[in-house]
Amino acid sequence: MTTRIALAQLQIAFGDPDTNLLRADEMINAAADQNADWILFPELWHTGFDLLRLQELSASFQEVFSHLQKRSAEKSIFISGSYPVPGQKGLTNRFITISPDQTILPVYDKIHLFGLMKEDRHFLPGQAPVRQPLPFGEVGLSICYDLRFPELFRQYSRQGAPILANCAEWPAARTDHWLTLTAARAIENLAWFIAVNAVGKSGKEVFAGCSRVISPWGETIALAGSRDPELLFADLDLSLISEIRAAYPFLKDQRL
Repeated sequence: MTTRIALAQLQIAFGDPDTNLLRADEMINAAADQNADWILFPELWHTGFDLLRLQELSASFQEVFSHLQKRSAEKSIFISGSYPVPGQKGLTNRFITISPDQTILPVYDKIHLFGLMKEDRHFLPGQAPVRQPLPFGEVGLSICYDLRFPELFRQYSRQGAPILANCAEWPAARTDHWLTLTAARAIENLAWFIAVNAVGKSGKEVFAGCSRVISPWGETIALAGSRDPELLFADLDLSLISEIRAAYPFLKDQRL
C-alpha cells in the first residue's frame, strides 16, 4: 500500500499564531490538491519558541485545533504537528494528529526537554512513548530533541511500528547532526522516518530546514532545502517494511 504524505517546512512567525495559521492553511490546500493523505507541520509551528509568552499564546490552542479539525474534514487529510497545550499542572509540548473523521487519536508529550534552551522550565515532560494507529500504518511519535535518544525509537520498532515521525525546530548550527541522526534512526530500526523541520529565522534562532523522508533501507526519498519554506511530498510504500525486515532480520538479533 502506498501513502502520499506532505511535509510542511514553514518559516514560523515568532509568537504570531494568526500569521502561522494562514501559512498552514495555504499548505493544507496545496497538499490536498496533490492528493496527500497526511500533512505534517514542525514543532510548535503555530507559536514558535516564544517561551516567555507561551502561557499566553497557548490560550489560542483550542481555537486553532477547532479550525484544523474543520480543514481536515473538508480536505480529507490527516494533519499533524506539535503545540503548547495548557493543562492543570502546566504546559506540555504535544504531538497531535487530527483525523478527517474526527477520530480521537493518542497524543504524545515530548519526553526529552532541551535544557540548553530552558525547555524544562516551561514544559512538563512526557512520560511514555506513543504510537498512533493511522489507516496507512502505526506511527511512533517524537519531537525534535527526542531524536538524540535512540532508545525511544527502539521501543517503537520492537512494537512493530513501520513509520517513525519527528516534528522539529532544529537549528541550522547543527544541520549535520539532523541529517545524520534522522538517517540513523531509519536504518537502525528498519522503518520509514519522516522528519519535518522549521526553516529560516524565527525569534533569535535560524532553523535548518532539510525536512526529509528516509526509507527503511536508509535512502533519502525526499529532501527539502535549507533556506526556504517548502511543501515536500513523498510516497511511502509500506510493503517495503515487511520485505526488508524479513530479508535482513537485524532486529531479531538484538541482545541488549
